[in-house]
Amino acid sequence: MDPRLRQAIDSFNQRDFFASQELFEQLWHAGGDDKALLESLMQLSVALHLFFHRGGGKGTTGLLQRCLLGLEDVPSPSLGIDVRALEAEVGVYLEDLKASDARAPRLFERWRVPRIRNA
Repeated sequence: MDPRLRQAIDSFNQRDFFASQELFEQLWHAGGDDKALLESLMQLSVALHLFFHRGGGKGTTGLLQRCLLGLEDVPSPSLGIDVRALEAEVGVYLEDLKASDARAPRLFERWRVPRIRNA
């Protein structure tokens, strides 16, 4: 696995969504066959950063929906990531956000976010 990708995943799983987005974006700009996955990971990182640092709202849910659409066509595993597990976790998280109509993070919210898992 590319060390930059490992660093991006680690940052994401440590809930440093801003740093992970920047790293995913660097990889996305580098090109390759995995741009769809990297774009979805960027969207996921930005959505969670918005939610935790700017209140989220429709921007967060819209980005999570776009992330899910992008993940649909990505084979699993891809780049060593269990894409189907991530897709399932993002879907559950999005539905929970919609149902709660949360505009700001709730207590313990950071521990409920999706995680990027190895395949």
